[in-house]
Amino acid sequence: MEEYPHITNSDEYIGFIYGIISSDHDIDTMFIDGILRYADVSLGNLPEFIERLKIISDDFGINFTVSLSAEKEELIGVDFSNCEILN
Repeated sequence: MEEYPHITNSDEYIGFIYGIISSDHDIDTMFIDGILRYADVSLGNLPEFIERLKIISDDFGINFTVSLSAEKEELIGVDFSNCEILN
């Protein structure tokens, strides 16, 4: 994401993901590393971001692997249904 400094919020990040999907219809897995460092995604708006990824996953059949540096107890409001949590 360092190459895309103008992606500054979660809406733009989601738009970026849609752009990737629209240019390559064969994507089945997308890895997002360290999301809390980019695009103004914080623990406060992480629940909405994860829900939006779930919608994209359902709509396009893409699995998302998201890494972040936080304890599960810090992730207040995140719905982990249909998610696999790795430590």
